[in-house]
Amino acid sequence: MSEDPELAAMATVKKAIEGLEGDEIKKRVLLWAMDRFKISTQPKKNDNDGDASFTTFADLYDAASPKTDADRALVGGYWLQKEKGLEVFNSGNVNKELKDLGHGASNITKAFNFLIGQSPRLAMQVRKSGSSRQARKEYKLTREGLKKVADMTNSLSGK
Repeated sequence: MSEDPELAAMATVKKAIEGLEGDEIKKRVLLWAMDRFKISTQPKKNDNDGDASFTTFADLYDAASPKTDADRALVGGYWLQKEKGLEVFNSGNVNKELKDLGHGASNITKAFNFLIGQSPRLAMQVRKSGSSRQARKEYKLTREGLKKVADMTNSLSGK
């Protein structure tokens, strides 16, 4: 029975790394190997739709690196719609995700109004429950909004 080449490679790497002193040296060697063999730590593209898939909202937020409240709202909406599979979402849920990361929007409704006002529109309001100005509004990102977030996350990996 022949030895599994993957296990043999892992054993060789383990032996080489264990022989080094200090975490910084080990890290430098591993980073060199990743660079040498063109291995990325960025999420791989999903073959189904071409968009990256993220395990946590923090990973998505970090990859997109939004700078404005509108971009933060867009990334939060993307998370709920694309990654969590919600057909529609409300601004409160988006801002909760942002606040959990310490990046809450100062006025999330204003941020979504900005996204709706863009040409092409990046988001749309699909429902409003209640008649007051503070009524709960539900949104969904447009195809252009989804594309913008995908572009924001792919720009780091050079795609």
